Amino acid sequence: MSTCSVSPTSQPTTVTTSTSRHANPRTSSPASGTKLPRRSVGDPNPGLLVLHDLRTLYLMASENSLHWEMLAQAAQASRDTSLLDLATACHPQTLRQIRWANTLIKSMSPQILTSLTSQ
Repeated sequence: MSTCSVSPTSQPTTVTTSTSRHANPRTSSPASGTKLPRRSVGDPNPGLLVLHDLRTLYLMASENSLHWEMLAQAAQASRDTSLLDLATACHPQTLRQIRWANTLIKSMSPQILTSLTSQ
C-alpha cells in the first residue's frame, strides 16, 4: 500500500489535527458529533452493524475529502507548492476509499435490508 508523502523542502509545512473528535469511532459519529449507542456482542443483526460501519467509513472519508479540497485551496492561495503536492497526491486515495465504501453499501444493503423483512 502506498503512502502519501512529499519530499522535504526548505520550508516545512505543519498540519495540526484534533483527534479528540474521532477518538472512539464506535461511540461517536463524525458527521453529526452525536453519540451512537454502544454495541453488544450478541446483536441480532450483524448485517446492520456492517452497514452502519460502512456508512461511518463513507462519511469519514467524505469529510476527509472535503478537508483535502480545502487544504489544496489554501495551499494554492498561499503558493505553498509542497502542501499542494501533498494534497494532490493524497486526495485521490481518499476518493478511492469513498468509491469503495459506496460500492459495498450498494451491493450489500439490498440483501441485508430485505432479509430483515423476512424474519
